[in-house]
Amino acid sequence: MTLCAQCQSVPTPLSNDGTLILVGLDPEQIEALTSCVEVYGIVPTSVGEGMLSVSLFDGCFQIVLDWSRLVSERLVAEGRYLLLERGEELGLSHLAKVRPLSDLLKSLKNAWVLEMIRENRLVSYYHPIVNAGEPDVIHAHECLMRGVAEDGKIVSPGQVLDAADEEGLMFHLDRACRINAIKGFAGENVAGKAFINFNPVSVYNPVACLQSTVAAARSVGLRPERVVFELIERNHVADEAHLLRIVDFYRAAGYGVALDDVGAGYSGLNLLSSLKPDYIKLDMHLIRDVDKDPVRQSIVGNMLEMARKLGILSVVEGVETCEEYEFARAEGADFVQGYLFAKPAPRAVEADLPLLAA
Repeated sequence: MTLCAQCQSVPTPLSNDGTLILVGLDPEQIEALTSCVEVYGIVPTSVGEGMLSVSLFDGCFQIVLDWSRLVSERLVAEGRYLLLERGEELGLSHLAKVRPLSDLLKSLKNAWVLEMIRENRLVSYYHPIVNAGEPDVIHAHECLMRGVAEDGKIVSPGQVLDAADEEGLMFHLDRACRINAIKGFAGENVAGKAFINFNPVSVYNPVACLQSTVAAARSVGLRPERVVFELIERNHVADEAHLLRIVDFYRAAGYGVALDDVGAGYSGLNLLSSLKPDYIKLDMHLIRDVDKDPVRQSIVGNMLEMARKLGILSVVEGVETCEEYEFARAEGADFVQGYLFAKPAPRAVEADLPLLAA
């Protein structure tokens, strides 16, 4: 299996073995940093005007983070840094390697997400998608990512995604989540389909980047017809041809494709004719209090009718009240999803949900 360069490895964390050189410090900042590290028995060395050298050690980067909170915002905005490997001597050639201090501080702040990906501390929570006409019949489960902190606590997807986005780790996170979702769902041993989210900006070359996903499904015996890849749009994707290549790859391999959040922002309607998804999922904001809002009623009704005419299955998500559900059902939605039926949970549900019982 030939992988693209991005697929081959997850970036390594910052090494504690070497030297950190801070550039552009004023005397007050030098004094503050010196005081911080001397508590740990480390004595910084001046290597030039406004430059301070600190030998790295376990916990050093946390000290740098703590120190950055004590100094002026100007240093964070204007400061520079350089990392040298063990035994490496500072020379003129290193001038081109000096980077903004703000980049280092951001990486240190988000280091936990890199460790989470490297250690595969990612799990799926399962959210049922049920038949609109028979809400006790489960059609599929959407596999929703959750992070797991070192202490075992669950980390919200928003926190994980924001940190990964800042660090340029979205490709690695998205790939890990797809593979974990496939393996996790297969291990649940439930009927129906798995809806698995993917971010198109995290796929550079569909043929190379998505082979690991297909291989994971094959390794656990999850047949392609039981998997629907759900296109989410966290970041705007201007290259529609790129989206089409991804969709074509999944289709050629036998997988279904869903377009998420149709009706939200730029999403959805302009992509229907070109992507021709198997499913559309109507944005939850359209269904909220739809029974009280004639404008939303008209929008949702027309979108569901359009889906029927195009031969696309529809999912109304975010259903929280009986009134919202009754409207979606009456307007011909194929499937519904929301807290009215079940909340995302660490185990998938086979059947006999206490739907509409409350």
